[in-house]
Amino acid sequence: MRRAARRLLRNKLALSAVVMLLAIFATAIGANLIAPYDPTEGDITDRLLPPGRHPDQPQWRLLGTDQVGRDVLSRLIHGARVSLLVGVAGTAMSLLIGTALGLISGFRGGLIDRALLRLTDIQLAFPFIALAVTVISVIGPGLLNVILVLAATGWVLYTRVVREEVLRAREHSYVEAARAMGGTDVHIMLWHILPNVIAPVIVISSFAIAQMIITEASLSFLGLGIRPPTPTWGGMLSDARNYMQVAWWLPTFPGLALLVTLLGINIVGDWLRDTLDPTVGEAG
Repeated sequence: MRRAARRLLRNKLALSAVVMLLAIFATAIGANLIAPYDPTEGDITDRLLPPGRHPDQPQWRLLGTDQVGRDVLSRLIHGARVSLLVGVAGTAMSLLIGTALGLISGFRGGLIDRALLRLTDIQLAFPFIALAVTVISVIGPGLLNVILVLAATGWVLYTRVVREEVLRAREHSYVEAARAMGGTDVHIMLWHILPNVIAPVIVISSFAIAQMIITEASLSFLGLGIRPPTPTWGGMLSDARNYMQVAWWLPTFPGLALLVTLLGINIVGDWLRDTLDPTVGEAG
């Protein structure tokens, strides 16, 4: 941890990304206190107001209003909560599922290993977004459904990576020593093998959060994600399609929010990969 902290302080780009992501998370958590207006209520007489101060408004409309008079800034702030919730929850669930299956597959081997490999091969044959769209079309949109679908379609990579790491780790002497001391299979997997294979899982999960966020935005853009009037960045982009020529701010700010968030997550993921890679750590 001390080495990681030193590397972070030396890497100004990664440090800036961490600070930016912390600010986005804090904004999402405190959305009810920070947002100046209710994100779901609007006044049709205030529709398509450009960003700035308007004489008949008690407060600034910093990012303008949308086609039904809702405050864009308030919807953007509350949309961050949905995007981050889907990204973190979907990644956490797929990580737990994939890591558990990878541990069992690599440690047990045999029929279980072959069956899980065939299952991962089948799922990898389908594009991630196409599979998510297909499942959502069957079970219906909604926050919980989106999280479950993303978790159910995102576990494969964790399983494959953890399995390969476990196949190497189970041959080490410390595993044999733990078994000689009477350790059960579950104890060996959780306390001896898992800590030694968790580094690549952490790196994968950091990039997976970005993938989950962009997938949720894509589903919401297609009308298959979170149901209106709950604000989401993808939904805001979808609503803005018909007003791009008369209200430039409608697609611009949700697009920038997605760009900045995904860029920050990818920068932090690169830093984690460099930090957790032993060869990079020795070079640093």
